[in-house]
Amino acid sequence: MSEGAEQPVDADRRGRASPDASVPTEPAQRLRQAGHGELVEALRLGGSVRLASGGRSGATLCRTRTGLFLILTDAPPGSPEAEPVDLLAAGRSLRYLGRTLGDRLEAEPWRFAVPWGRGEQAQRMIAKVRVGRAFGERPAPSADAQRSWAQERGELDHPDGPWSWDGPFVDTIEARERAWLLRWLDADERLLAWLRTDELERFADSPVRPGSASARVLVITERRQALAAVSPVGDLWSQSIDDAPLSWTPGRIGGGVLGVLSEGAPLDNRVPLTAEASVSALTELTASHGDARLRELARALWLVGQFRPSSVAGQRAAAVLSQLADRDAYAALTLALLVEPVGELSVDRSVIESEVGEHLSLEERRARLRRRHGPALVDALEALSRGGSEPPAREALLQWWRAWSVGPVRGELVVELLCELGASASALALPLHETIRPLMQARLDEHDLVGAAVLDFVLVEHLLALGEAQRALDVLEQRRDALPSEALQDLLPVSAERGGQTIRVELHELAAAAHRELGDGHVPALAELAQLQPLVSTRIETLLAAIDGDAGADEQFGELRLRERAEFVRAMLDEDGFADEQMPFIGSSGLPAPELSERPGADEAASERKLRARPLAADELELLRHPAAREDGVLGRLQGMLAKVTVPDCSQLKSYCERANLAKATALSRALADASVLLGLGGVEPFVSRGDKSVGLRAYEGSTAFMLLGGDHLDPDNHAHLDEAALRFAVTCELAHLRFGHSRVTSTEVWSGTLDLGLSGLGMVIAAAPILKGLKAPAKHLLDKVGAPAINRWRKKLAARDSHSLASDNSQLVAAHRVMQLTADRAGLVACGDPRAAIRGMFAVHPAHLSQWPLVVSHGLRACLTRQTRPDDERERARLDDLAVRVAALLSFYLSEDYVRLRRASFG
Repeated sequence: MSEGAEQPVDADRRGRASPDASVPTEPAQRLRQAGHGELVEALRLGGSVRLASGGRSGATLCRTRTGLFLILTDAPPGSPEAEPVDLLAAGRSLRYLGRTLGDRLEAEPWRFAVPWGRGEQAQRMIAKVRVGRAFGERPAPSADAQRSWAQERGELDHPDGPWSWDGPFVDTIEARERAWLLRWLDADERLLAWLRTDELERFADSPVRPGSASARVLVITERRQALAAVSPVGDLWSQSIDDAPLSWTPGRIGGGVLGVLSEGAPLDNRVPLTAEASVSALTELTASHGDARLRELARALWLVGQFRPSSVAGQRAAAVLSQLADRDAYAALTLALLVEPVGELSVDRSVIESEVGEHLSLEERRARLRRRHGPALVDALEALSRGGSEPPAREALLQWWRAWSVGPVRGELVVELLCELGASASALALPLHETIRPLMQARLDEHDLVGAAVLDFVLVEHLLALGEAQRALDVLEQRRDALPSEALQDLLPVSAERGGQTIRVELHELAAAAHRELGDGHVPALAELAQLQPLVSTRIETLLAAIDGDAGADEQFGELRLRERAEFVRAMLDEDGFADEQMPFIGSSGLPAPELSERPGADEAASERKLRARPLAADELELLRHPAAREDGVLGRLQGMLAKVTVPDCSQLKSYCERANLAKATALSRALADASVLLGLGGVEPFVSRGDKSVGLRAYEGSTAFMLLGGDHLDPDNHAHLDEAALRFAVTCELAHLRFGHSRVTSTEVWSGTLDLGLSGLGMVIAAAPILKGLKAPAKHLLDKVGAPAINRWRKKLAARDSHSLASDNSQLVAAHRVMQLTADRAGLVACGDPRAAIRGMFAVHPAHLSQWPLVVSHGLRACLTRQTRPDDERERARLDDLAVRVAALLSFYLSEDYVRLRRASFG
């Protein structure tokens, strides 16, 4: 090539070569002959240069795999000018000039026009070669090596695979950028994200095109991350990014700012609005490594796919997780639980209930869980548990639950299944369980206090199983004040196995278990259980055993010590509990008096009579009411809605009854006096009924209150006779009905004989039906909303509670009657101080109940109350249920501190 060729040739302004230009020799042949490899791409340039021979020649820009060459297409073969010119050789200057009327390419000493519309191609050719040169000269690979590399890369980046260079996190990759990326990546390194920003990187010092610019790109692979830019002519810029989360700040109008850390220094980049969803989903990707980073990519895809497995992004997430599942437990868990669920994600209630109480080995439980929920889910959880249950592992499970937006329902299933898979797995699940519990409670109706309590109980069981007794107690203490009112449950029929207030029973059972594990203070919890289930003999036995183990446990109760009361209840519940020779005498103090039990004589009776009743204060009278009947109770305002009773004229009773002779009936006189003082009543006239009405008591309101008393109760030789303690109970009960305004019967009931039904006084209560219909049945549990196994277990435990509701009108009326009667019974027990005499009084004042008393004496109280009756004998069953409710409530009150306080207030 001659020196005279430095002058630029005249070329068509539109970049077309001179009409006489020709290509006598193919550029590919010249390149091959010169040893520069095969021609990959060629671009005929505009203009011509003068040859040494005096002729002119056009030029072609050629690119091979190893270089960028200029070929003078019309140079004579064999002449020096026919040799390809390496435009990027050391010492040679190459400039690309962008012009409005057409780009120029300067390769000293020549200047050529770039054909119109071919500027992008020309720059791309330059860029590809320059990028290759930037990564160093590489020998041309053999054909076999080239095919092997292409196959490996093709399999890795297959367009139908999870790592293909497209999708929500891979923007369009320009050819020059692809050239850089293929060289920057390791042979087996996968690209995860290529996101273009609005931030331009300017290449002011570019040797080819100074001042060119290109958008920065966030590039993330499975091993590293960087910001990169490749100019249109192949200038390179990149900056590595630290292994830390990205920050994302949404813009006010559109787009936002992506913040990265590079060697600890912040670097902000503007991001277009179209990339906002992708960038915000990837903020945690750069903080993870290895399989965790690939799993995080799947999470980002899941997020962009809006949690839908059928979406394109969801399908890609599934493909990524599938590749990881064999070696990553969290990937397998996510795949089985969220993306490709196979087994049940809810629980068949009937199946679970049938399994409650089963004792299965760990292997049997695993097999059952695999059948029900699919092997993939169970295997993933087992693999997770094998990783240990130390704090980092627990936190990792919690972070996974949050990151994947698993939600409380499926999260609870994870907790339940882990608890089924052994102690280590159960410990792993605890933080997740504690996090889920308030979320599950928030899903409940605000009035569903039962469901909220059940969720606490499930957590407490979990804590106790892991030895976290103090934390379990903390949960129970918080729940204690927010328990649902179960006062109405005391009005429902009880059984020997369960008490009425089941939620409180379970709370105190759990509290007692926690205290037992801590080795302290479980007597109060056991005392509560005994009060809640006084007919359950094991409750009393357990309480007494705990008191024996702690000598000072019952000192807080003073003279009326809990131990002695519990022993007395235990004795009453024995088969021989009401055989006269087996029971100690009970005095006015309410305590067994051994010194009087052998020969209770006149002197002792005189000492008993020295005790005088004192009136109860207003707050004490309110405490005397059954909780369901208090002002803040469920039936507290019931009396105000009852119709008033038309009281019969007392003068009419004289033809049927005789006025009681209180001079002779001294026990009755004392009972009336003490009850009147205790309750703050005026005078009450007693009448004695004979003949068909010789059993029973009933008090009536009027200008002067009066009471009918069956004559048999005053006859010492009659089987219905009431001793003084039982008479005090019966009389005080009747006067309590007056004191608390219990309008129980109509005027016609006095004569109609309806009192013989046993469930007496329902006539007037019909007026209260409107308020009672507003009472809800016990709230259904959370199980009706979600199906977790632990909640199924609790539902099974509380089944007896749900089976007795106040839904029917008859049950509502019975409940109203019972709450009045239970209040009266409490007053009677305070007056007589002897639960045995009180129970005798319950049976004696009604003919139907009185006939059952021999059974109580011969077989015991529990056997009488809980015995089976004929299915068709509904009336007898109702009578026994009524008695069972009254006896259970009476014994519960006797064991309570309320009784201690009221007894002291009444008799000192």
